[in-house]
Amino acid sequence: MRVNKKKFITISAFLIVGLFFSTYYIVNKKIEQRDLKYLNTLAEETNASKANEILKNDLKVSFYTENTKDKVTTIKALIDEYKIDKNTVTENELAKAVSKDGYKLSNRSSEGIIFKRDSKDSLEKNTYYIGEKDGYLAIYKTDDNGNLNIHKVYSDDISIDNFMEVDANKIKNYKYFNSKNLNEVEEKITELTT
Repeated sequence: MRVNKKKFITISAFLIVGLFFSTYYIVNKKIEQRDLKYLNTLAEETNASKANEILKNDLKVSFYTENTKDKVTTIKALIDEYKIDKNTVTENELAKAVSKDGYKLSNRSSEGIIFKRDSKDSLEKNTYYIGEKDGYLAIYKTDDNGNLNIHKVYSDDISIDNFMEVDANKIKNYKYFNSKNLNEVEEKITELTT
């Protein structure tokens, strides 16, 4: 009997210790998951608030096509270049403005912001494109770096809303028509408006 009693006490002790450790492990995992969810939510809220805060004029902004640096500039210069309201220039507004040139936000730190674009998303250099400005057809010309500049806006003609959605999206993304020859682009716009 003594042997059975000793076995019973030993097995009971192991079961109690095992139960304690398994309970500790399960509770610890639940707490870790809850804390991880909280930290992820907090990080998302922090990123969202950073994207909506007004950017400082001296903040550096770098632009890359693939791994080639296109230019480094400041928020102040970009406000003038993209005609952004200096009182509302947030990360979201800036990303929206530079997306016209095919750039997407890549990285944000206290030192600056980095925008990148794929070479397939970049526009051909020194080429005319049909695009959209304020809801109307426009001709854009790219410079030596592939950045768009407005050449002419057809504000008296047909609104972009009159086109089928597929064509309107192509026009807005500069994929409808392009040429190195301005006359060809103007002829294409004449075809579109008649």
